[in-house]
Amino acid sequence: MFKKSLLLLLLIPFAFSCSDPFEDANNANIVDTDKGQDNIFDYVNSIMHDEYLWSEMSPSVSNPQRYSTPEALLEALRYRDDRFSFISEEFNSSNARISEENNFEIEVGSGLIIIATPNYDAFYIMNATEGTPAYNAGVRRGDQILTINGNPIDRQNYGILYSQTQGTPIQLTVKRGTQDLNFSFNIARINADFVGPVTVFDDGQGHKTGYINFESFKTVAEEPLKAAFRRFEAEGVNNLILDLRFNGGGLVSLSAKLAAMIYPQATSSDVFLKQTYNDKYANENRNTLFNPQNINNNFQKVAIIQDAYTASASETIIFCLRPYLGNKLLSFGTESVGKDVGSVLFNKFGYNFFPIVFRITNKDNEGDYAQGLAPDIEIGESVFNLQNFPLGTRNEAKISAALNWIENGQVSNLRTKASEQLILGKYPYTTNLIDQ
Repeated sequence: MFKKSLLLLLLIPFAFSCSDPFEDANNANIVDTDKGQDNIFDYVNSIMHDEYLWSEMSPSVSNPQRYSTPEALLEALRYRDDRFSFISEEFNSSNARISEENNFEIEVGSGLIIIATPNYDAFYIMNATEGTPAYNAGVRRGDQILTINGNPIDRQNYGILYSQTQGTPIQLTVKRGTQDLNFSFNIARINADFVGPVTVFDDGQGHKTGYINFESFKTVAEEPLKAAFRRFEAEGVNNLILDLRFNGGGLVSLSAKLAAMIYPQATSSDVFLKQTYNDKYANENRNTLFNPQNINNNFQKVAIIQDAYTASASETIIFCLRPYLGNKLLSFGTESVGKDVGSVLFNKFGYNFFPIVFRITNKDNEGDYAQGLAPDIEIGESVFNLQNFPLGTRNEAKISAALNWIENGQVSNLRTKASEQLILGKYPYTTNLIDQ
């Protein structure tokens, strides 16, 4: 049954597109099982009482077709702990979420992540991914958004920045320092490798620290990631800061490769993570092994930056490397999403259905982080930090805290003052992670 492509799916606030990345568009292995039903309602009901991770706890319904939509049926069948199962109509070129070739790695969006003050009286750019429409137009981290398409930004209209409809025009007026700047761009296909900035910090006292901002576990990111780690090896880097604050997940296969680049002492027989299905499908339980890349850095300390967008594959890097790295690994930032389960994609009757079907643990069978991974060192975000310190610079708050540990052996929490706190918005996105 599950000899198919496995996906970890994430639903968290704020990112620049809805994506369903597959390793290869022609080898997606989407589950299209004939379960004998002739409509989507009976099909969903059958899966929720069979493959679904909590199948024994899914309520019984006498007539699935009495529900107005498949989404309504799913809500009736959902187990209370399930935040991530969802169903949607098949993606197509009209909603621009994937290409006509059905390549699930293609994304469409603006490239922005937005953050707001508690009263929603000010909105700021938390991140503008390099190579995306907004970034190419000139929008940058720290900009305060004043207007969208000529209207003052508010809670009702900022969601257009997360549109996935290609060609949607966006006109932004932002404040940067003392200047009001105007930028225009269209929602479009994302052409980014999701790796960068990459830099090396050298304190002249024997601490050479490589820094990588990494935003998505996609195929396009693999070679840039390898290039960054090879650079670190060539320059004699002995510590690492991996910035996953904006990374919502991606390919399982790439997470196993990245883990091996961080911990090259691992062999191809060492367990990186484990996947456990419900009792009916216990024969499908499997281990994902480290995938060594012949890159041999010897990091003395590994700092990982996490935030409220960090999920799925990013969380496995933190949680599943801990048994190997011990106190050589510290995390900095705020609590992560808590995505410790995964899905497969069922495709039938014009719908894509993503039920949760397996749970993730590390090599020691430890897991259960559905409430999110708490950082070892809490570092909040502030307007001052956003507007004055770009990613990849020494004085950026989370990077500075990580370097203080690496270079001086000192750690301290930095909680943002209540008057400076920023909050996340409500617009969800999905990031799928496939296990080959």
